[in-house]
Amino acid sequence: IALGGITGHVTAVDLRASTVRGFDGVEALVPNSSFLENQVVNWTYSNPRIRREIRIGIAYGAPVHQAAEIIGGCAADHGQVLKDPAPEVFFEDFGDNALLLALVFWVELGPHLVSRRVDSDLRYAMEKRLAAAGIPIPFPQRDVHLNVSQALPVRLTRAPDSPIGE
Repeated sequence: IALGGITGHVTAVDLRASTVRGFDGVEALVPNSSFLENQVVNWTYSNPRIRREIRIGIAYGAPVHQAAEIIGGCAADHGQVLKDPAPEVFFEDFGDNALLLALVFWVELGPHLVSRRVDSDLRYAMEKRLAAAGIPIPFPQRDVHLNVSQALPVRLTRAPDSPIGE
């Protein structure tokens, strides 16, 4: 559930309060009145399946279709990513520094599944397989274009604290 800034599993329900164990392992006692007075998001009420999404950028000029196949293959090979619905890769946008792809996949929540672990596993696999295929994951960079249609004036100056003659 998610309630008032707490997200986790309900581990006990008593007469006056319920215990919610957060994903960080911390337990919180939540007054049962909070369940009536606040909005409660029950992640597994009717279906324990949730959709996850990982965005990744590849370098301009890289083979987009090949990158999408590699990223999709990482999800297909992961044992906790559901086969139905099948994972999908979308060419999301032309970013400032990269071509942006989004991997959309589904997992089934349970006591032994940590969705963050699945996300991390997939990122490790994507980085490794993309590198092996020679497809770089870029970092922010800028190209500077200098118009030199006219001569550029050059002036030498001395640093304010340097002695004369150096």
